[in-house]
Amino acid sequence: SVANFDIKLGYAPLVPASRCPMVVLPGAVHDAVVPVDGKPAVRPCMYIGVTFDHRCFDGYQIGYIVRKTRAMLTKPYEHWPKPSYWADRNLAAALDPRGE
Repeated sequence: SVANFDIKLGYAPLVPASRCPMVVLPGAVHDAVVPVDGKPAVRPCMYIGVTFDHRCFDGYQIGYIVRKTRAMLTKPYEHWPKPSYWADRNLAAALDPRGE
């Protein structure tokens, strides 16, 4: 993360030895003017820099990843259950392999 250095946007280089086809680099949260119900409003925003290795992805795949990630981050309750879903279940008991 470059947020520790108060940098809004950064791109990480791909390092061939790491064998990692995608690097995600979140930036610092900052106030920005965005449209809310058709009117300008100041809201906290964050840039996310992503570097893709085109030997592993082509433009179509990268576009799909970007669109899906943007949708999940902007409208999380359409993609994941609400926190109350997990609170209503005794997950600790369900995940205990010994059944205790």
